[in-house]
Amino acid sequence: MLIEKQPLVTVGLPVYNGAAQIRVALDSMLAQDYENFEVVVLDNASMDNTEEIVREYTARDKRIQYFRNEVNVGAVGNFEKVAQLRSGKYFCWLAHDDCRAPSFLSKCVAKLEANPSVILCSVDVGVLDDKGELMTQFEGNVGFLGLETVGVNVVDKVADFVNRACCCVVYGVMRSEVFDAVGKFPAVFGWDYIFLVKLLLLGDFLRIPEKLIFYTFTQKNVGQYLDLLFTPQDRPQKAITGQAKMLIRVVLESPIAIEDKRRILDRFFDFIQNSHFWAVGITQENKGELDKELRKYFLKGLLVDLETFLP
Repeated sequence: MLIEKQPLVTVGLPVYNGAAQIRVALDSMLAQDYENFEVVVLDNASMDNTEEIVREYTARDKRIQYFRNEVNVGAVGNFEKVAQLRSGKYFCWLAHDDCRAPSFLSKCVAKLEANPSVILCSVDVGVLDDKGELMTQFEGNVGFLGLETVGVNVVDKVADFVNRACCCVVYGVMRSEVFDAVGKFPAVFGWDYIFLVKLLLLGDFLRIPEKLIFYTFTQKNVGQYLDLLFTPQDRPQKAITGQAKMLIRVVLESPIAIEDKRRILDRFFDFIQNSHFWAVGITQENKGELDKELRKYFLKGLLVDLETFLP
């Protein structure tokens, strides 16, 4: 395939102090069997030699571009900003410590070109340890499998995603125009979870059942993730509660039928009450109260706010 006939893909690479790993990520892109792409690196005010390393690559290959924030805007802000720099028909994110199989772009673009109604092509993920070795204990874990929703009704696909929490799907290849529809990224823990729910409310995903993404596993608790994701002034005080509320808001504000909104939220509330992560997290954040914090929101949302969607 001639490069002029290939749709342009923008690969957004947000990075902060990534000097130790970023070469592997960039090398995996230069090894792609698909040629018409650009890698947009957005450095979040790194204090190591990330810039020096990336500039070595920009000098070698014009498809790699380097930009730098004057101040650290947090990981969520940097993911959003790098997406705003896209110019391709398709877009995907690449974490600085991850890598892609050589056929990642070609296979995902082919799927999207053949299925114009689908908005994202997902793949399966191989999980690597800090030595780059595949961690076999994650084999078959649904959190690291792609997501196929074609032919599934909106209630089931959103509710099933919420239960699975397969957020690695966010690193799939998507149509660039989806960003015009999803709006500003929410300043909440689990922004990728919320982003994917927004996409599922708009359209369908495809899955390629092959390990084409390789993710470097690092163990972090919620507090450590919050320190990474947000600047101190943006750091949410009730991370898990805020994520639950944002998910509810996204469903309520979506263009789907009112009855479908009710069914999704009914299933979500049942799920969070029976999920250790959600139930314990929300209870701890609200000093032992699970229902008080969220039941009122549900009642208000379903009985008051939801009525504004009636014709």
